[in-house]
Amino acid sequence: MGWNVDFGVPLGVEPRMPQAEDLTKGAVTKVIPAEPALEYVPTAKESESAAAMYRCSVETGAHDDWLKIVNDAKNAALAKNEAALIELNPKIKELAKSAARALQEKS
Repeated sequence: MGWNVDFGVPLGVEPRMPQAEDLTKGAVTKVIPAEPALEYVPTAKESESAAAMYRCSVETGAHDDWLKIVNDAKNAALAKNEAALIELNPKIKELAKSAARALQEKS
């Protein structure tokens, strides 16, 4: 199935992904995420379908189940890696400051 239809619903225009040429190999690589972000405009039917799917997930409880699974996985990963994260926290803060300075110098 191609880009144009999903679940029988016509989709908006596929955003063109920016590409960068890999000068060492002459290959073309997709740049993800796009900078600047690409705008996507869904079709009216696509918007209606998305809203209906969301309402259905809320009404059936699937949305709450999904949120619980995601949060449980996040909490388990945090608990498993808590000591390493605490140790890395000061380094991450310094890297963030360094990145902010580099971005300011670039602009």
